[in-house]
Amino acid sequence: MVLLLAAMHEELAGILPELESVECEERRGFELYRGDVGGRRLAVARVGVGKVLAASVTQDLIGFLSPSAVVLSGIAGALQPELPIGEVVIARDCLQHDLDATALGFARGAVPCEGVQAVECDEGLNAAAYEALRTVRPRRFGRVLTGDRFLTAREKQELAADTELSGTVVDMESAAVAQVCALESVPLLVLRTVSDTLDGRRPRSLARLLRGLGGTTLRCYRRAAELGLLT
Repeated sequence: MVLLLAAMHEELAGILPELESVECEERRGFELYRGDVGGRRLAVARVGVGKVLAASVTQDLIGFLSPSAVVLSGIAGALQPELPIGEVVIARDCLQHDLDATALGFARGAVPCEGVQAVECDEGLNAAAYEALRTVRPRRFGRVLTGDRFLTAREKQELAADTELSGTVVDMESAAVAQVCALESVPLLVLRTVSDTLDGRRPRSLARLLRGLGGTTLRCYRRAAELGLLT
């Protein structure tokens, strides 16, 4: 079973209608859906906004379901000027931009005493996602920076100028989910669709952008399954 995650229900709205034989239960206040896509069993869940909820819910679901892989999808803010609204960033790695122990001699984003800074995502799943989106969506590989603040356009520009972190997009969950998956040795694919540009432009219809996330996520999932990367 593969576990598909997102921070908000709206980011899952395009996935749920595609599930067959759906079962829904509440687990610790969060909805957990299980259903079939193409004859394969999937679990779909919301993890909430922010690093604490995202890590806690992901840890619980991995322990409960023992998934063969985790796919996290959702929206993110651009940190590079050429990134347009709607482009998909496939995370090579994820890093906590607001974790700062530099006063103790650690690099920005590094977890003190753990030897962890940027957490890498699964190369095979990344390659499958890149191929799957070739004809339908602009996409690129990049680094996702994660922090517990929603950044203004000015704050994003300051973060974008930080060459030490070298972020592509910024969100509030990916690095937390990535660290849990790394600790549990579960392969992870992170898909982040740009919802606002570096200069602050936003989509005419955020609802429409959110509805399109489900198709993006399932297309990548199906391709990875075809390649035998998912069980």
